[in-house]
Amino acid sequence: MPQLSPMSWVLVFVVFLVCFVMFGVILWWSCSGEYKVGVSKSLRKFKKV
Repeated sequence: MPQLSPMSWVLVFVVFLVCFVMFGVILWWSCSGEYKVGVSKSLRKFKKV
């Protein structure tokens, strides 16, 4: 492991945490499909207008 200052370790941990959360949200959205349905409904409304 590289020698980093405590603040740098906090920064590295936060970056990994943000990436992990975003990956989890994308995975959950793709599994649930609610986001895609919402987008398609809004596109249909937009096309009708």
